Amino acid sequence: MDFYKIAPGEKRVIFDVKDVAGIITHIWTTHMVFQRRASRAIILRMWWDDDPVESPSVETPLCDFFGIAWGIQRNMVSLPVQNSVRGGRGRNCWWPMPFQKAARIEVQNLNRKSLGFYFYVDWEEYPRGFADEKLLYFHAHYRQQDFAGRWVDRDTGERLAGGGWQGGKGKNTLRNGGYKENYLILETSGEGHYAGVTMGIKRGRPSWWVPFAWPGEGDDMIWIDSQGEGEPQLYGTGTEDYFNTAFSPTEHYCAPYHGVVLGGGLAWRKEISYYRFHVEDPVTFKKDVKVTIEHGHDNHYGGRWTSCAYWYQTEPHSRQPALPSYKELFIGGSLAKKVTGYTALITILVVLFLLFAWPPLASWICQSQFNRD
Repeated sequence: MDFYKIAPGEKRVIFDVKDVAGIITHIWTTHMVFQRRASRAIILRMWWDDDPVESPSVETPLCDFFGIAWGIQRNMVSLPVQNSVRGGRGRNCWWPMPFQKAARIEVQNLNRKSLGFYFYVDWEEYPRGFADEKLLYFHAHYRQQDFAGRWVDRDTGERLAGGGWQGGKGKNTLRNGGYKENYLILETSGEGHYAGVTMGIKRGRPSWWVPFAWPGEGDDMIWIDSQGEGEPQLYGTGTEDYFNTAFSPTEHYCAPYHGVVLGGGLAWRKEISYYRFHVEDPVTFKKDVKVTIEHGHDNHYGGRWTSCAYWYQTEPHSRQPALPSYKELFIGGSLAKKVTGYTALITILVVLFLLFAWPPLASWICQSQFNRD
């Protein structure tokens, strides 16, 4: 069976094996549903061996799992995941997923329309199991958080604007508590390695004095085997640097381990989606790991950050936060009100300008040109 019709709210199991050891080597899927950005509301869950029902090893929207945020479909090519023609609708995953005793994959349709879900799962059986090996299980989990913009230096109280706000002033430190404001990508206990992230960024309301704000100056910070305390063991130099790009990228670009699928458009007002996979350079940990990134320089930037983190670790794993509700998975709440309110204000001002200011201004320009001639 390679097709299920899944009703709104329904869950369907697409893979379920017991009393056998093996490795899932490839997953392919595509779907049909007449709803905008529907893949953000298709939830993928996976359990290995003795995972409790309430704590799957994988729990994430389908689109983010396959490397693109926001439920937007695009062609995208990387080593572990790919979104193939036509138009990114053919999704493929090659993350190896070993299990010792059992494996189960479930799909839930949170959309308001019925879902036609096509799939197949390739796997290898290992009759002798992995008794002599320390098995690291595949994990993936989705998070999101909305932030308000901050326009004041936390240490000096100085009002920030322009280049100072963008990256020249203010410093996020352990002493001033700035680290605690970072966006959290992953926090877990056990032994394993962090394998990467699909990240989405959607700017909130821009300021009148910083209308073209670039969100990419936020530093990545990773704590390894330190319970997330003290200074981070890995301290990066900026969001664009962590995603292996440079100089405020907006163009579409895909490489095996990093890429820009959605560049944000003019002034980064639209959705951004990056990916970074630590395949050749895994971030290993023996006891715990905490992966964070600033939301803009010194956590100045407002808007919504989303992430699907990928990692391997021993079991049991730390229970991850529950997924947002259907409504919260899409741009909504206070963020939507801020963005919509700002857009409405600009629209009103433009209309008023066209109605009242432009006719006399145009007349004056024409009269000036006539007099000059």
